[in-house]
Amino acid sequence: MKLLLLLLLLLLPSVHGAEKSREWTDSQGRTLTGTLVGKDDLHAEVLLKNGKRAKLPLKKLSEEDQAYVADADVHPEPELEVRTSKATGDGGKYNFDIRGIDVTLENSHERPYKLVIIWLGRSGSQTGIFVAEESDISEDVVRKKFGVTYDWKTHADNDYARDYSGYVVGLLEETEGGGHWVASAVSMKPYRRFLDQYLAERK
Repeated sequence: MKLLLLLLLLLLPSVHGAEKSREWTDSQGRTLTGTLVGKDDLHAEVLLKNGKRAKLPLKKLSEEDQAYVADADVHPEPELEVRTSKATGDGGKYNFDIRGIDVTLENSHERPYKLVIIWLGRSGSQTGIFVAEESDISEDVVRKKFGVTYDWKTHADNDYARDYSGYVVGLLEETEGGGHWVASAVSMKPYRRFLDQYLAERK
């Protein structure tokens, strides 16, 4: 039986450090399974298999779980920073031949992530995914910069190729449910919806 504490589930993107998945038990013997991703003086924050996070009051956990949290060394969350590095084109308002971005990743702590760069284009009045690129991140990245280039000519037959619209960059951790984003950066806030679209199409 899952903890009543699941009412405290957070719908924010999840992250985790070096801890392993384990079973958690409350003072009434109810259990759930997840990975410790954060803690403070009152709560343990646990990542569940579905990619959501539960914030568990320490005083309601078993003595064993409280001791585990007290001893745990939870790493800082991974961070992404994205900046436009270059743009060249034909002089039109939206049509760019080449668009470059610099992606800086910090604090990966040897977790097996995928760095996903989703380029967006426009067909008429509709914005959609032009192409997505994935790179495996397995080493302990303290701070690393990736230079990536969008070039519409390499996929000229794609409906969204010619009119550059923006980008979405995400740090993906794959799980049984298909994966979840632990960090992300977008060129415009409305484009965050393409993160969910990408995961849905990837399954």
